[in-house]
Amino acid sequence: DLLKERISVYDWLFAQAPHETVGTIRGLLGQVLFTGDDVKKSVTALSGGESARLLFARMMLEKGNVLVLDEPTNHMDLEGVEALADALQEFEGTVIVVSHDRHFVSKVATHILELTPTGARDYSGPYQEYLERFGDDYLNRDSASLHDQKPSQTQRESTQKTKSRISHQERKLQKQRINQLQRTVEQLEREIAKNEDQLQNIEENFGKEGYFQSTDPMEIKKLQVEQESVQKMLSQHLQNWEATSLELEKLL
Repeated sequence: DLLKERISVYDWLFAQAPHETVGTIRGLLGQVLFTGDDVKKSVTALSGGESARLLFARMMLEKGNVLVLDEPTNHMDLEGVEALADALQEFEGTVIVVSHDRHFVSKVATHILELTPTGARDYSGPYQEYLERFGDDYLNRDSASLHDQKPSQTQRESTQKTKSRISHQERKLQKQRINQLQRTVEQLEREIAKNEDQLQNIEENFGKEGYFQSTDPMEIKKLQVEQESVQKMLSQHLQNWEATSLELEKLL
């Protein structure tokens, strides 16, 4: 019922919190995999998984302390599940989730409450540790137990060596790049806000009663040219913001 309006994904989310900046709205949509022209898609044309991702973006926008999710990965493709898991890992509040998705639970859960025919089993720790202690993987009965899937000592050593290859200099360069990208994102958000204010002022002039009858045609033409120019700048700034934000997200 919440997604019956014939408006775009971006407009729908912005309407939930019109006080938020363009950068915040775009950032949330990017977190749940609405990028590029996806944000222009009508909410009435979204699939079940896309609708779930958009509603989750709204929940993050509301900045609640507790989220209660019942089988949130239903109807989602793998990419959507990954995006949801990543977003939940960044959520600072408490998440109570019911799920039979082993991969999803492994990524997000830090406390397990399993309901069995003989009662509840409460374990404080991630799902992988839970399996190491109790054995069977009830979220995926067709898979072998975790005891048969533990990485070997050689595999663990190989992973550790790979991590250690990142030199101090590389980490320093990466940090510098992150700082540079963060400054660029902030600057672009200021430019986007400025462009939106300019367009709003122009539209307010056009909307004044009798404006076109009482204003010199050359002045009207000048304002129309300015409007087109600002719209192009805004579009370019939004594209640059999205590309920069995606690069920054990969480094963080």
